[in-house]
Amino acid sequence: MPLDPFVAKIKTPLDSKPPRFRLPKLSPKAVKLLIAVASAIMIISMVSFAIFSYLSTNKEFSKDHGLTANDQEALQEEAKKSDAANPGGNVEQGKGGTSGTNPPVVTLTADPASVVTGGKSRLKWSVTNNPKECIASDDWSGARAASGEEDTPALTTVQTYLFTLTCKTDTGTGFATVGVGSMSRTVTGNAARAPIVTIAPTDSWVYTGSSTQIIWSTTSSPTSCTASGDWSGTKSGDGSISTGSLTQTRNYTYTLKCSNAAGSSSATTTVEARTPPADIPIVTIAATPPGPIVPGASTTLSWSVSNAPTSCVASGDWSGAKAASGSQVMAGLSTIKTYLFTLTCSNAAGGTFDTAALQVIPNPPDVSITVSPSPIYTRATSTISWSSTNNPTSCTATGAWSGAKTASGSLNTGTMNSAGNYLYELQCSNQGGTSAKRSTTLVVSLPPKPVVNLSASPISVTIGGSSNLTWSTTNTPLSCNASGDWSGAKAASGSVSTGGLGTIRTYNYTLDCNNDGGTGSASTSVTVSNGTSSNPPAVSITASPTTIATGAASTLTWSATNAPTSCTSSGSWSGSQSANGSASTGAIGTAGTYTYTLTCTNSSGSGSGSATVTVVTPPAISISVSPSSITTGGSATVSWSVANSPTSCTAGGNWSGSKAASGSQSTGAVSPAGTYVYSLSCSNAGGTTSNSTNLTVSDPAPVYCGGLTPCYGPTDLAAHSTIGNCWGWNTTWVVNITSFRPTHKGGIKSGSTSTLENTSATCNHSINTILRGTASIPGYQDSGGATTHAHGSATINNSASSLLLGYRVGYYDATKP
Repeated sequence: MPLDPFVAKIKTPLDSKPPRFRLPKLSPKAVKLLIAVASAIMIISMVSFAIFSYLSTNKEFSKDHGLTANDQEALQEEAKKSDAANPGGNVEQGKGGTSGTNPPVVTLTADPASVVTGGKSRLKWSVTNNPKECIASDDWSGARAASGEEDTPALTTVQTYLFTLTCKTDTGTGFATVGVGSMSRTVTGNAARAPIVTIAPTDSWVYTGSSTQIIWSTTSSPTSCTASGDWSGTKSGDGSISTGSLTQTRNYTYTLKCSNAAGSSSATTTVEARTPPADIPIVTIAATPPGPIVPGASTTLSWSVSNAPTSCVASGDWSGAKAASGSQVMAGLSTIKTYLFTLTCSNAAGGTFDTAALQVIPNPPDVSITVSPSPIYTRATSTISWSSTNNPTSCTATGAWSGAKTASGSLNTGTMNSAGNYLYELQCSNQGGTSAKRSTTLVVSLPPKPVVNLSASPISVTIGGSSNLTWSTTNTPLSCNASGDWSGAKAASGSVSTGGLGTIRTYNYTLDCNNDGGTGSASTSVTVSNGTSSNPPAVSITASPTTIATGAASTLTWSATNAPTSCTSSGSWSGSQSANGSASTGAIGTAGTYTYTLTCTNSSGSGSGSATVTVVTPPAISISVSPSSITTGGSATVSWSVANSPTSCTAGGNWSGSKAASGSQSTGAVSPAGTYVYSLSCSNAGGTTSNSTNLTVSDPAPVYCGGLTPCYGPTDLAAHSTIGNCWGWNTTWVVNITSFRPTHKGGIKSGSTSTLENTSATCNHSINTILRGTASIPGYQDSGGATTHAHGSATINNSASSLLLGYRVGYYDATKP
């Protein structure tokens, strides 16, 4: 086997000696220094890699620094349409025809009608009248059975792929052709936030002289969309538009590029125009709007047929004989399905059929979810309540709950035994797609620990005497236990006698009570003496902690020597106390300095001691965002001020970093839609407090008619559908036909049964095919006897010199509700 030429070139002859390389000589000290430097570089690299690896897993860091490679997480904040509801996501119905007698009728479909390059579509077909043979042609080939289904190959080129099936009997021939569009898509910038463009035609192929609709949609609220290829100009983020008459036999290309602050994407689709067969009628039918539409909405079917058909029959989801051209409003389409409106026309030479497929599908659901009450303490319960719109077929809970849920309802959380923030998420789906994931948070915190009060009366007795212990607690302790000179479990409040105390000493009694928030304690003592003392009491009293926040408590601890017979508190507390003990101050709600004095007395005199507690008000935070609601891509200003001299303030949520005690800051451009939380936590000696404000970001309202006004849609035109109040539309213009009729230069021939105002052809109908001369107004002839007339390009294309300019009353957008 010969050597690879490149390998042969670098072979070293066996008798040659390789060159010798010498490293410079280094001293031992230099070698040690070199090793130390290399080790330091390796350590720094490993630490940097570890830090970056950790940060890159942090969602906020990844989002802020463009490290999110998977856009699914970002897009889950938005409602998602189902694949079927996107342009090109429905089933493509084949066009076809027949010739001869009793011919086979071929039905051929492709699902989906459009794929991203590299994808596949599923072809299904069936044939009537027992054909002898069926042959595939165009972008597939070979013999096929009279019924079947198969996947297309991977469609790797941006074009319209055509699949034709021709079947024959002894007396006739039938065929159908279905097209599948292969759409390319590119994304630049931050893939998680850049717009995603989807574009497809309602018919991936047509006969020359016909037209179709281009439909597109986008995500992530683009700020601009520009068309190129066989269309041009600025487009809205979602819409549809007629291609106009496609007069050349070729592939027409339609590209749309949309951008926002995060990046841009573009998508390209094609429509193939083919030369129609000679002599036989050519049927063209379309729905306006082309769909998808929501249940209960309506559409207008418009059709025209060339080559003088002798009969036209509707089938599928409509029926009956039809004229060679016309339009019909299909109202009340409430079933969620794809409606098929097929028109078959024939003459002596044969026949063809075309189908307008209209998908009726609801908008994705929207979900609302709350939890109340919140916050709560541990061992309490709360209730989750939720509702949804657009009749979801399924709802799934995630986060702190799980499983399938109904479309609306309420659910008790059960007893919450652990403190924390519990996130309850809900997402609902229907045939139209999946809602944004909505959530609510239940804050569960630990309760304040119990405050225990314990006293003895009297606090000093002679040998053999007894005292009475009395106690009470707050904050619902779970248990209380006695220690010292008594023991056992105790109720949350009560009293008990010490019994006779027979030893001269101090008896100590402690009570500890606990709940989930901690343990509270109190102590008291009873001094037993022989009844005499030569010195007055010496009192010691302390407070811990000495500085607290408003609403908090400190613990007082004291002791008195020399067998006091009584101890009395004064200053910021009052009442009789034991000679030794501890007690909580209780929650103190007002800032200031509080002094606690204890005076104890015996037969020799009295002694006193004092402790002070400083109460500091924690920071009080005021924070707001203005405006509180914006559309995606907009910005707002966060303003805040903090009282009570904070020593530090830190931002959290959707902003970060240290902040001054007061100020304002722009949010910058905010996208995608959702609720953004701006929180601020500030601290001083009194503690830390937090507050937050919410910014609601919504997708902008749809722009119809490219922003031109007045803008009319199908519902508006329906109010002008009668003789004397007759409006129609030519692509993007709405024309007052009632006003135009008296000035029409063509006039009207005597005996005509209709004027230009015709409820089945012009009033509340597209008049474009009539202006092109490819359709007529039933019953109308101009003064020369002609039923059709091709108007000039200025009129057909709505140019400034159009004959209709003076009768334009506004602009038309089929997608406007």
